[in-house]
Amino acid sequence: SDGDANEVMAGVEQIVTDFNDIPESAQDLLIIAERVSGRAWVKRREGDEDKAKMNWQKAVEVREKLIEHLPNSSYLAQAHFTTGVVLAQNLGEYEKGIEYFQKVVKNWPEYKYAPLAQYFIGKYYEKLRKEGCLSTTQAYTKIENAYKTLLEKYPKCEAAKYVAFDLGQLFFENDNLIDAAMYFELSLQRSYENNDYKGILSIILRLGKTYEKMGELELALHTYQDFIQTAEPNNPNLSIIIDRIKSLQGDEK
Repeated sequence: SDGDANEVMAGVEQIVTDFNDIPESAQDLLIIAERVSGRAWVKRREGDEDKAKMNWQKAVEVREKLIEHLPNSSYLAQAHFTTGVVLAQNLGEYEKGIEYFQKVVKNWPEYKYAPLAQYFIGKYYEKLRKEGCLSTTQAYTKIENAYKTLLEKYPKCEAAKYVAFDLGQLFFENDNLIDAAMYFELSLQRSYENNDYKGILSIILRLGKTYEKMGELELALHTYQDFIQTAEPNNPNLSIIIDRIKSLQGDEK
């Protein structure tokens, strides 16, 4: 209820006022924020989206109190990251979320979720593009910069293969086929390294199409043959790829 939310914020103010020099205060505030977020999920499941959003907004306010009043806390990176997640994922405030993710990467580059924060910067710029909040040119530049930064700073992180794939898509859409192929190849390499065979099939398909568009038919053929060797017998794309191979082999004759 609104009374519950007001009570939460009163408790938060009490913690900030009375215990702002005690390290445990930051942890207490994060626990409160998580509880309020938990309540938001309950409200969403009940179909009460207004109450869900109200609780998520309160969770943001709690974390912002921590950030404002406990600037020396060891929980600042976590507070920034989780605030960004709630703003972007739960409240749809992508630009505000991006600002928090940027602060995480800038101020706490070694934080365990810093690579994910960098990934989210690109992801939510994509959301802004799809919703028409950024021009296509602006968005592509920001997405490209975000994803390239992730690959440079955190090349071994879990998100790297997805980012490489997304960059491949981005360059393919812009007819920059050489860069598209390079990033699809990088994504494919990372997927093999992680034994992610489900992901490998999607990448091989995109890489093959890129090679075809480049006129590199031999490379495309080799890529599609890899698909045949990797795919399960019931894969729905198998017959399509077999037809592509036959077509390419015909072109080579």
